[in-house]
Amino acid sequence: MNYGFKKISTFMALVFGLALIYELPYIRNSFYVPICQALNLTNQEFGVLSSIYSLVSLVMYIVGGFLSDRFNSRWLLFLPFAGTGALGFWFSGFPEYGELKIIFALMGITTVMTFYSTAIRILKGLGSRYEQGRIFGWMEAGKGIFAGLAFFVIQLLFESLGEGRFGFEWVIKAYAILNIMLGIGVVLVVPDEYLYVERKMTLRQEIRTVLSNPKVWIMCLVVFSAYSMYALLSFVPPFFLKAYNSSMEVSRSLSTWRYGMQIVGAILAGYLADKARSSYKIIFGGFIIMLASILVFIIQPYDISSMMLGLLGFIALSIAVYGIKGLYYAMISENSIDSSCIGGTVGIVAAVGYLPDTFMHSMVGNWIDSGMDGYYKMFSFAVIVILIGTIVTGVALTGLIPVGKGGRKQK
Repeated sequence: MNYGFKKISTFMALVFGLALIYELPYIRNSFYVPICQALNLTNQEFGVLSSIYSLVSLVMYIVGGFLSDRFNSRWLLFLPFAGTGALGFWFSGFPEYGELKIIFALMGITTVMTFYSTAIRILKGLGSRYEQGRIFGWMEAGKGIFAGLAFFVIQLLFESLGEGRFGFEWVIKAYAILNIMLGIGVVLVVPDEYLYVERKMTLRQEIRTVLSNPKVWIMCLVVFSAYSMYALLSFVPPFFLKAYNSSMEVSRSLSTWRYGMQIVGAILAGYLADKARSSYKIIFGGFIIMLASILVFIIQPYDISSMMLGLLGFIALSIAVYGIKGLYYAMISENSIDSSCIGGTVGIVAAVGYLPDTFMHSMVGNWIDSGMDGYYKMFSFAVIVILIGTIVTGVALTGLIPVGKGGRKQK
């Protein structure tokens, strides 16, 4: 890969943007307990907010994906950050639950429609077919680094302001300010040549081409299974509080550790995928590690003396989750997707793959509100989706599924 200044600056700007623009709608990942306390929400109520965001964003992934293959306006990169920042300031006023539903619905539009697929398409074009693992692995790792640094600074702000309602108000405002600043930065840094869109098909032809490729649907199921596990990670810190009677500091530390595991898992998986010239092989191994980690949580006794084994299980699970997450879109080049269909493919894969967001948090939130039995249900569900991912990835590795344009099998 030619690491020129334009490539590096573009990569950094887009990765920083991908890291920060989703911190507000996914603020539960870092401040789950404080946000529920500040807004006086139950697990199920906050799960509903997450599901609303996800339902809207699911539609926007598809719309934005096909739009990104047809338009190259610089405003498509700026407006998402400006809109998300404005919604953050509204959010920081702790409005009523009805208004929170509106805010999360609107964030489903601002964070997804014109930025996500455009950013993925540009990042993919920065390297060759056999550099995709490293590009997207470092993308995921970079997201962890930037999000971790932002979390560290904002956590210090939260603690300095007393960790109460007032402190959390400024947590939200800080993320809102960062979004607006990032929007300006991305527009200034990304050069025109990376915004160029190659139009070889009509919209109808592109939709037909994407939907008729079996490998697109394989990618959808892989991402669906892996993302289900990513969504469940946010419920592990409260699980430690409940099962092991751990302190709030331990629960908070787990949220911080996730950023470190994101960096390690994504870089390692990306390197191994390029080395093996197959992202599917690494993804298959990741699902096996996930299964072993979940079995640790199910089988081991829940007492303070067993907490270390639980922590090791959490570390292994996090590395596997983020390792696979860094390979979601490395699969695109491996599957010979036409260059004029990248945005549409990303949109369909994201819409189907991120479908767990529409029901997972509400469903699991309802489960764990009832106590430890809810966590048993959560881990049982995890085993099912891991097995689905393992089977689908195994099928892809056999080579039985046709690849390439229009579903034609490669020779």
